[in-house]
Amino acid sequence: MSSLSQRLRQLQIQSTTTVEDLDHLTLADLDSEVVAFGQKHAGQMFSETWEDQEWVQFMINRYQKSTKESHRRYLKWVELKVESMEQGQMVVPPSTQRGCGHAGAKAKPMAKSLATPSNTSLLDGELEWDMEPEMLASMTMGQTPYYQQEEMTALQARMLNLENALTRVIRHMEDQALQEKVNVPEGTL
Repeated sequence: MSSLSQRLRQLQIQSTTTVEDLDHLTLADLDSEVVAFGQKHAGQMFSETWEDQEWVQFMINRYQKSTKESHRRYLKWVELKVESMEQGQMVVPPSTQRGCGHAGAKAKPMAKSLATPSNTSLLDGELEWDMEPEMLASMTMGQTPYYQQEEMTALQARMLNLENALTRVIRHMEDQALQEKVNVPEGTL
């Protein structure tokens, strides 16, 4: 479930952009097109990116609802490539491009959290969480991307600081309650 602001933004984007129909394109039409976005595979032909299945999966998960023509053309190529492989009963090899790309190219840091609570009710003591597809995919594949490891380390540090702060607050409240008991006149207890 997406947030209200995301839903509103999507409606605003839909009302201001007209999306070209790409159904007339074939795999052969798109094979030699060049990636015109991002950093990792910018300038490479669509067909060359197929070796980096991790990136292809990222593109599918992240940009499947994008209205940018360059994203849509690439995703149409992926769709046609998958259909072609399904018809030929071929298997997709695991990614051989781990860490490849242009020298010095880095993914931009993500500003938003990858998992957000979708239900703030604590009635049964648990929250339901919506996860971004790339986070869910990395969990099911047993791989944790480096930026998620950094986020986990930072989250652990924040949780430890929060636990320490709560311990100090509880200790302070207990001390105050004990001090109030000591200062209460004897007949009032």
